[in-house]
Amino acid sequence: MRTLTTISSYQRGSYPFPKDEIDPKEKNAEWSQKWCEAMYAAWVTDRSGIPYSQLEELWTLRRYGAGNQDISKYQKIMLDDSGDSQDSEGYLNVNWEIFSVAPKFKYVVVGMFEQQDHNIVATAVDPSSSKLKEDAKFMKWFRSQFKDKLQQIEAGMGDIQNKSEYLPGSVEELDLYTQMGGFKLAKEMKIEEGLNYTFHISDWAETKRKIINDFLDINKAAVKDYVDPYTRKVKTRYVDSAALIVQFSRHWDHRNAEYAGELIKETISNIRKNTDIPEDELLNLAQFYNGRNSNNTLTSWTQDDLRFKSGGWKYDNFLIDVMDAEWFSVNSKYYSKRTNERGDTHTYEEKWGKNVNNKKKTTDIKNFKVVYRCKWIVGTDRVYDYGLQYDVPRPGKKEVELSFSFYQLPGRSLVSLMVQNLDSLQLTWLKLQNALAMSANAGIAVEYTAISNMKLGGNKLEPLELLTIRRDTGDLIYKSTTHRGVM
Repeated sequence: MRTLTTISSYQRGSYPFPKDEIDPKEKNAEWSQKWCEAMYAAWVTDRSGIPYSQLEELWTLRRYGAGNQDISKYQKIMLDDSGDSQDSEGYLNVNWEIFSVAPKFKYVVVGMFEQQDHNIVATAVDPSSSKLKEDAKFMKWFRSQFKDKLQQIEAGMGDIQNKSEYLPGSVEELDLYTQMGGFKLAKEMKIEEGLNYTFHISDWAETKRKIINDFLDINKAAVKDYVDPYTRKVKTRYVDSAALIVQFSRHWDHRNAEYAGELIKETISNIRKNTDIPEDELLNLAQFYNGRNSNNTLTSWTQDDLRFKSGGWKYDNFLIDVMDAEWFSVNSKYYSKRTNERGDTHTYEEKWGKNVNNKKKTTDIKNFKVVYRCKWIVGTDRVYDYGLQYDVPRPGKKEVELSFSFYQLPGRSLVSLMVQNLDSLQLTWLKLQNALAMSANAGIAVEYTAISNMKLGGNKLEPLELLTIRRDTGDLIYKSTTHRGVM
């Protein structure tokens, strides 16, 4: 494995997308790696749907939405760095915790959307299915119009009609029954049940909450369809938009994006199970990611210190950056038609790139749109789980789609529009605390001679004792004097 390539190298270097018009047999690990590196380079150079330079802004908006924005922004405004100002002493006594209303507004919106749900309705549109539903509809109408005669015939034959069967009394009732799904086919109901089951096992309620929060915070959200490698069941999961690499598109749903990928974290133990990378290269990966991605920081890298007594390695749980990527490609197949001396025509698959056209032999080229997949250890020349992607959505027999679904709303997000107000609210809250901390307690101004040398019941009262009576009873005893202190 080569030395890990850093982000700056991908920002400065040239990493073009590889040629697609090649023999499908040549679309191997090296070709897949070039695709991944080209996608990664486009992302870090801001040539993608979510530019790399906007990631810090996305995380900042998420912190604002959670009411956890950086407090140092306000400390720089409120505190005097010179240390000479006496006003800064008051701010040492305030509570710097964020006072935000953004989470409350988000809870309200998320709650509103969580209460709204949509039923899955599958409708077959092929001619055969349409004819079956039309036949069932006309049969239902026929039984309603000739109900009495049919009952007589069935009674004579010893067949008792199902009295619970609904029979429309008019054309309007028949149309309403049709709109309510009265003639739904068994395969349509199975599709609906299958999709509902997929959402259930995918914990769609949690995914939906994350999607709504992303739309409120950053105005974009993404999910991915996949097949569970163990249960072989189709599922869908949430994708962090800050880790998504997708081709730029002018469509909000990025329907014409030709590639997409996600930066995921894989443990070294999982990489070891899924690849044939030698242990010395895994050790190099562990050293590069030592202290990164929330990994532990190992100080000694000798064999004895790295080994557990149980036989494992201390860096087995280190998280490594891996790009899970997909992209469209076109594979071509060459078919030759040959006519023999008797005039019989035979068609057979030809070697890729061999195109012959003469009187006896013609070549027909058929193109197939496919999806390729690959997992690339970022910054290395190592890939795994690459090749044709078979479990892909198919809108039509000859159409394919990527497993990633990404939607970006126009304009600014709701939290982005609130940032200025949230900053003003936080600064006002800090200033209010400071004003309260620096303000004097409520009191009254009393002329000293008015409460000095006071006697009550033959006992002399000190001025502080009179002020104590004032605080306890609200009454102030004083003597009237002139401006010269004369009674």
